[in-house]
Amino acid sequence: TADDQVEEFFVRLCRGSGLKGLSGMAVRNGSIIRPLLHEKKQTLRAYLEEKNVSCCFDSSNDDRRFLRNRVRLDLLPELEQHFNPAIRLTVLQTMDILRQEEDLLHDLTEKALQSIVQAQSSDKPANTSQQREIPLTRLKAEHPALLRRILENLCWQMNCRPGFRQIELLLGLITTEKHGGEVHLEGGLRVHTTAATLVFSYPAGRRRFRGSGRQSVSIDEQIAGPGIYPVAELGMVLSLSFADASAVDLSADNDCLYLDAEKISFPLRLRSIQQGQRFKPFGAQGRRKLLRFLNDRKIPARERHLFPALLSGDRLVCLPGLEIADDARLTSATDKVLMVSWRKLSADEQPTMRSIL
Repeated sequence: TADDQVEEFFVRLCRGSGLKGLSGMAVRNGSIIRPLLHEKKQTLRAYLEEKNVSCCFDSSNDDRRFLRNRVRLDLLPELEQHFNPAIRLTVLQTMDILRQEEDLLHDLTEKALQSIVQAQSSDKPANTSQQREIPLTRLKAEHPALLRRILENLCWQMNCRPGFRQIELLLGLITTEKHGGEVHLEGGLRVHTTAATLVFSYPAGRRRFRGSGRQSVSIDEQIAGPGIYPVAELGMVLSLSFADASAVDLSADNDCLYLDAEKISFPLRLRSIQQGQRFKPFGAQGRRKLLRFLNDRKIPARERHLFPALLSGDRLVCLPGLEIADDARLTSATDKVLMVSWRKLSADEQPTMRSIL
């Protein structure tokens, strides 16, 4: 009834709610129709008495331990007597306005969310029920009112029901200049930022747990020669190939690293970074600790295991996907180049494959 709508308005106002909650129920919601939503309880009682139809009364409706009952028995009579005799009608009219505004914002949110998802760069993995990646630049461009709704919608898509505090924490992830932060949500959902994306994921499956849920992954692989080497543990692929120095375009925009092949001896070794391990980055004045180098390159701690070291003997020659060692750089005397590529493993690649070209 209309009285139920007014009571619910104040209940939700007391507990905290957005437009959707304050706008109340709609007369029609899909296949559900509420024909008595605009009728007062007093009108319904009068009709029943006129038709001589008996009705039941729930005695718990007088129990002031419940918030709704205190709203009905205490708050509304107080407002009608001392503030606005037509407070019920005023609230119903306000709810109609809020409902229309809610419909508009809902449509704008759906369009904005669709646009953001479509803007996802092509080199990112497809969104799944276990993980979603959203470009930060698109999120930052949205109005705060829409951004809150977009974040709530994304959480719902990941089977998580966020509250005000959780949305505030997510907004903080987006607005901060330092990426790598993480928010823990219900059911094992974790949200963190990379340099370019906001990532929703279930790193340990859909279950409650403490911590980030990411287990330390350690690899130590022998690389026999040029070829394609999927590293299933990291979800990455190492590709090595030779080329003549005269045929290499160093200005090309790609993810390859170029090493002087004559300064490298196979078999190579792809190994997780060791504590205290050092190398001299290209163009650097001296040797640096690898972990400090990764920190300076803004690689979040959760992603550092994705950048192992490529060794020739005991000498580190490069960090695939990031940097070469200075003593493996190309010079004017270089004739043969080893091209090193480090990319994400695609779904159609066999993770156990080791192919030598």
